[in-house]
Amino acid sequence: MNFPDTISAAARGDKVAIVTLVYFDFVDDPFRAWTGAGTIVVNEQTWYGLGELAGISALPLGVGDSAGQVSFTLSGVDPEIVALARSESNKVQNRRVSVWKQFLSAPQQPLDLPIYMGAWIMMAPKFTFSGPSGRTISVSARSIFDDRQLREEDYYSDRRQQAILAGDKFFEFISEITTGVKVLWPDHN
Repeated sequence: MNFPDTISAAARGDKVAIVTLVYFDFVDDPFRAWTGAGTIVVNEQTWYGLGELAGISALPLGVGDSAGQVSFTLSGVDPEIVALARSESNKVQNRRVSVWKQFLSAPQQPLDLPIYMGAWIMMAPKFTFSGPSGRTISVSARSIFDDRQLREEDYYSDRRQQAILAGDKFFEFISEITTGVKVLWPDHN
């Protein structure tokens, strides 16, 4: 990857931060959020800061034939937002959520293009309450490569192969063999 603006800013001694951009593809009303305060414009799109209210779990890398999940939380929300989220949960489930990392210089100026981290499919939101004002909405998202129709043993993986023929080593190193492999697609132009 090449980050000329970010490298130049750091070399000048500018303060450079990295933030997370999240695009929720809700039905009828997609939403762009970022992990800071206020609004920023990246690639001519406005992203709304959720600051300390929002949380994102660690992003799974999918190494070793695992299709990890990621969780998004919104804490300290008003009762009206909880009611709206409950009534419109059908606009969330099975919709895509995408995540990028973005370098920023002060004051919140984007440097270079965002770094795509991945996409997941959102599941139904969950709600937790603690005390009179502790309301949290959380949405877990599964990998876009995770097919809930198949049992874990039905994938071409080491786990599947062990279920079929215990002790077979055929799929044991597949994730290590394919990591870093470049695939050249034909250009038919």
